[in-house]
Amino acid sequence: MIDVHCHIIPGVDDGPDQIEKSIEMLKMAERDGIRKIIATPHRNHPMGYPKGNVQEQFDALKVASRNAGIDVDLYLGAEQYIGKEDVFREFEAFPLFDGRYLLVEFKTHIDLESLLTIVYELRVKGFWPIVAHVEMYPTIIRNDESIARIKEEGGLIQITASSLMGAVGKKIATKLMNAVRKGQVDFIASDAHGLNMRPPVLSTAYKHVQKNATMEIANRIFSDNPSKLMLGEEILTPKTLRKKSSHRRAYIIASIVTVLVLVFALGMKMIPEKEVQSQNVRVTEPVKVIKSAEINESVQEEPIPVESIPTELIEVEDIISKPMQTVEYPSKGSIESKYEEQLLVMKSEYETALDAYVNEIIEIKSTVSDQDLRNQKIDAIIDAIILMEQESDNMVYALLYEMQNDLEKEKYSVEQVQKFRDGYNDIKETTKMTYMEKIQN
Repeated sequence: MIDVHCHIIPGVDDGPDQIEKSIEMLKMAERDGIRKIIATPHRNHPMGYPKGNVQEQFDALKVASRNAGIDVDLYLGAEQYIGKEDVFREFEAFPLFDGRYLLVEFKTHIDLESLLTIVYELRVKGFWPIVAHVEMYPTIIRNDESIARIKEEGGLIQITASSLMGAVGKKIATKLMNAVRKGQVDFIASDAHGLNMRPPVLSTAYKHVQKNATMEIANRIFSDNPSKLMLGEEILTPKTLRKKSSHRRAYIIASIVTVLVLVFALGMKMIPEKEVQSQNVRVTEPVKVIKSAEINESVQEEPIPVESIPTELIEVEDIISKPMQTVEYPSKGSIESKYEEQLLVMKSEYETALDAYVNEIIEIKSTVSDQDLRNQKIDAIIDAIILMEQESDNMVYALLYEMQNDLEKEKYSVEQVQKFRDGYNDIKETTKMTYMEKIQN
């Protein structure tokens, strides 16, 4: 099997932070039957990844892997973040194997029309875009026709092995398997970031596809298509590239709607009122405490027991005069509250700017009689709104990503982050027509 999406290079993104962890991931992959891994560190990511020299870290990992006798071939690739503005200008691309395949990701709450526009424009530029972890985008999962539409635009589909096995919910796993049976999925990869939550394991998903689809489909997804990718051969897709049509207008309209709805999404409560948690205080003492099933990384280091310290290093006066020290750890509720407050501040600032833009559009529509001049003025405001939307989206994306990292650092579950993202899309769906009417009237 070949893993085409794996964050295994140490110290460059949100994957392993030490080379020793990377080696353990490689050993796990080898035991699972994976023989080739394309390392795909984040590029052009809103969080500023990559953080270090990717090539140097990759070369060091290859040497360490060879010295450890691991029978897994490593190749350097990238998972590239693409914003809507990128495809309408020159941008630095990081294709796999210096070819035409681009493994791309977008902001989590991207609307479908904008995503399709990006895929279309990448195809026009000569790339073969692979949409990474499609199950992570609510706009795709909630629309039964979305994957088919991505394929029609010339996009390729990659899903995560653990998602197919139910890691993000049984309902989503069922939809993913249906897409696999229809031949809509081109790659299944680990998207591994460590040894726990998303490990470098493919065999379970391979057997699942073999059992619930066909052996032919399983081999195509886990071996044949990845081999074609590495050789630069085209993976056939039902897309017949057509001339550019109404995508630009749909893109602009979708952008305006997204901007208008974002105000209300940011105002959403992130913490249910009934969920009130007290500050969590843990005493530093030599007691091993393990948190339930929320642990998805290695257990925190335990403090050194006092009795193991040589007695000549302990001052009697210190023991008598100083009280037992405690270390305060943030509670789950306090972390979520902190980010809620920041989002509400962003909401207030954003709402003020957006109200001004919307009122200006309404004023122009009612006072400027010349149609060409009116359209010219409105287009200028639309451009400003699109730019503001991109900046705001990046801020929200980065803040939610930071929130997720803080929760995972303390071994807390991150379901509140996903609830916020889901809530955003719920609000967008229910309010779309209202704001479209407001602009068009």
